[in-house]
Amino acid sequence: MMIDNLPSSMGFIRSGRLRPLAVTGKQRAPELPDVPTMEEAGFPDFQVTAWFGLFASARTPPAAIDKIYRAAKIVLAAPEIKARFAELGGTAGGEPPEQFKSYVMAEKQKWAQVASEAKIPQE
Repeated sequence: MMIDNLPSSMGFIRSGRLRPLAVTGKQRAPELPDVPTMEEAGFPDFQVTAWFGLFASARTPPAAIDKIYRAAKIVLAAPEIKARFAELGGTAGGEPPEQFKSYVMAEKQKWAQVASEAKIPQE
């Protein structure tokens, strides 16, 4: 048994070499509509999602951040990119920088809490 993200597991799932028991997101994965969420499987408050993002130095000028964001948003909205993400079991995001920053901070707080409760030393 393992917890993995869909992009690295989807090929094994499609080939029948892995059997998914649940997905860890808030909702069922569109690529696996018959696979329940962890909450549906009896584990309330269990939500873990893999995510990726672009980061820059805090000293990066806002105009440069905006230019990078606009370019990334165009790429992530391209039909072939969206299709490839979906094929791998992912979703192309593209949230504005401030929204993404808030998300990252919330994730940091969530995992710090998990580490604290599990008595994992934090540096």
